[in-house]
Amino acid sequence: MELHNVSAHFNFSLPPDFGKRPTDLALSIILVLMLLIMMLSLGCTMEFSKIKAHFWKPKGAIIALVAQYGIMPLTAFVLGKVFKLNNIEALAILICGCSPGGSLSNIFTLAVKGDMNLRNLEHEKTKVIYKVATTEEAIPEVLGNGSLKGESSPSTA
Repeated sequence: MELHNVSAHFNFSLPPDFGKRPTDLALSIILVLMLLIMMLSLGCTMEFSKIKAHFWKPKGAIIALVAQYGIMPLTAFVLGKVFKLNNIEALAILICGCSPGGSLSNIFTLAVKGDMNLRNLEHEKTKVIYKVATTEEAIPEVLGNGSLKGESSPSTA
């Protein structure tokens, strides 16, 4: 029995034996190895002295921060409006625009001979900002209402 998604404009189904053939396993292993080699080689392009220089002269880091949190999400929003995308498509574009970082951006940075040190510094800074921003909202939910504002949380005793 094959299920179809009636809400989608098109239906896509995989072949019944997809992922079970020897060639699928071989392809999966090759892709994982290629990704591992690529990510290791990108990490080898890092230089501690250049990363330290970005800390002492943060002009590039500030420009990258404005681009990541201002220009990219705004561009994604404008693209959704200009192309008159439906809600789901516009949301997908907006999520991509609000999610900087990842292996593809490292590859593009290397391809255009960009500064890999600045790129990875921005990636790490983004992770710290996300953790701080989400922690402020997440901790009160975990500990109970108002427990961070000096109010006592309900005890179970």
